[in-house]
Amino acid sequence: MKTFSQIVSQVESNLLLPSLCLLAALAGISCKNEVTDTEGRTFVFDCKAEDCTLASKDASNDSSAPAFSLQSEGRVLLACPAENPGFDCRPLTCDTPAPCSALGGAAFTCEKSLCQAPDRALLPADKLALCLAKTGAWKRSREQLERLTLARACTDDCVLPAVCRGI
Repeated sequence: MKTFSQIVSQVESNLLLPSLCLLAALAGISCKNEVTDTEGRTFVFDCKAEDCTLASKDASNDSSAPAFSLQSEGRVLLACPAENPGFDCRPLTCDTPAPCSALGGAAFTCEKSLCQAPDRALLPADKLALCLAKTGAWKRSREQLERLTLARACTDDCVLPAVCRGI
């Protein structure tokens, strides 16, 4: 059970960035920030009201770099390549709840350094992204194939193996 001060802190964090972004949007100014995934890729997100876009910070000088999108249907907020999301989606990391709620909505907060919606179930895409965390871009390496097998074997309410990024 959370203490009163933890609840107040979470409410403040969850409301601060979206509120500032909303005020900025009303003034015609965009609200930009950065977020990182478990691979260490840094993304710039730009929120105008409740509409957010995600772009690779490294792609700012490279027009051929892949575009990224957010996936927020499950428990974990994922950054996925827009063209071929499957094996390259990775969880977004955090230090505070602000970027999580700004990008994923009020259901998302920062828990165990990941943007997640604790009341939601883990979906297969979440399990795959957690198991592939810190293995790099999908190259069908032995480690990645082993972790893919672990993620696919984890059905229903199973507990992910320790090698997968715990939540």
